[in-house]
Amino acid sequence: MKTPLYKQNKKILFVTPSYSNAIYKKSKMKSVIATFPFAGSAVLAGALVQCDYEVAIADLNVAEDAERYLISKLESFKPDYVGISFTTPLFYEMKKIVEMIKKFNREITAIAGGPHASALPRETLLGTLLDLVVVGEGDQTIVDILSGKKWESIHGIAYKQGRDVVSTPVRGLVENLDDLSYPAWHLYDVSKYRGTPIFNRENPLGFYETSRGCFSRCTYCSSRNIFGMKYRYKTPERVVDEIEYMLKMGFKEVHPIDDGFSTDIKRAKAVCNEIIKRGIKINWYPQGGLRVDRVNKELFDLMYKAGCYRIPFGIESGSQLIIDNIKKGIKLWQVEQAVKWARDAGLETVGYFMLGLPGETVKTIEETIAFSHKLDLDYAKFSITIPLPGSPLYDDWKRSNIIKTDNWEMFNFASPDEVYAHPNLSWDTLNKYYKRAHRAFCWRFAYIFKRVIRNFKDFNFIEDVKAALKVKW
Repeated sequence: MKTPLYKQNKKILFVTPSYSNAIYKKSKMKSVIATFPFAGSAVLAGALVQCDYEVAIADLNVAEDAERYLISKLESFKPDYVGISFTTPLFYEMKKIVEMIKKFNREITAIAGGPHASALPRETLLGTLLDLVVVGEGDQTIVDILSGKKWESIHGIAYKQGRDVVSTPVRGLVENLDDLSYPAWHLYDVSKYRGTPIFNRENPLGFYETSRGCFSRCTYCSSRNIFGMKYRYKTPERVVDEIEYMLKMGFKEVHPIDDGFSTDIKRAKAVCNEIIKRGIKINWYPQGGLRVDRVNKELFDLMYKAGCYRIPFGIESGSQLIIDNIKKGIKLWQVEQAVKWARDAGLETVGYFMLGLPGETVKTIEETIAFSHKLDLDYAKFSITIPLPGSPLYDDWKRSNIIKTDNWEMFNFASPDEVYAHPNLSWDTLNKYYKRAHRAFCWRFAYIFKRVIRNFKDFNFIEDVKAALKVKW
């Protein structure tokens, strides 16, 4: 496809696919999932608003009838471009949206981005009616596209040319994150974004980023396809300015969603001190989780004083062998130490665990379940490992013919289907231990007693019971 003829006052509609339909439609946890705005689209929208382009948002997660809502937006706004950011299990939702857009007006340029598109731009283009894929960070790329530049001159994109796909040179990373525009939250009806008593404490709920990039080498992670491995961060002043801006926009609770909130512990402490200094009273926690080797007791004490109430940890396994296999770069004693520090600071603790990682056996899964009990966590979330495109794990298992399907809807942490043939474990065994891990964690007498005491104290007992009964393991 040729670059569209340039005209003034270009208009773009950002569409967010419905993750509740695609990701959680078969999940037993659907009833306790939060509805939140996608921060990535808000950031790109902000960059275009700053350049005086007309921008609109269509978040299908908050629409009663998603199809009718989207058509209504197309009719009223009449965009020249539509941008869609999506993750792997949302591929077919994205494809369906693009088909609707092209049926409405085939002259609209359909653009996609996100981790899946960045990992597999050629396959994404050839498998859909998309015109263009943004590869990597899109902040400047999206501005270049709407400015009318010829596509071949824009770095960081892939586009169709006849039956082939052309990929342009890689776009450099944004070095100074303070230079980024503020997310265009004024384009959202923030009142529609609400969590659940287990997920958050106040509504409306929103997310924001404080950093990009991660120099860790975890083999299951695909975020490097967008943000790279170079760690970059916003200054504490900019982070807290953004928090205040979100509060003015109507959010009541806002969570940093990046992978590296505490990668630079000194900066994380400075963010907390800035919140305290400005007298901001807000509930929050680092949604993206923290590494146990990038924290200390003083940080947790400060986070608690700054309004943080919970710390999620990416633990992944209770077997040191498995942790070493995935190049996590942590030790089990560091996990125990970090959880104790957080608990001593008055913070709730959450452990994220993955079952079915390379080298996993029934023995190592049982070690993980036992370790989750030993840690005395407030919450634990177990997932069956899903090898996401762009991760070293996906590449390795693809080469080894372990992956059995390219049906992207099945690559779903919330309700995983049989995506691969694990060398040591049948899928039935993985599913059995996935359910057993949750049941064993939640139905211990000591854990139930602890939850009852905490929730009577916090006046959340009834809501906690309702949520527990809805999740039938």
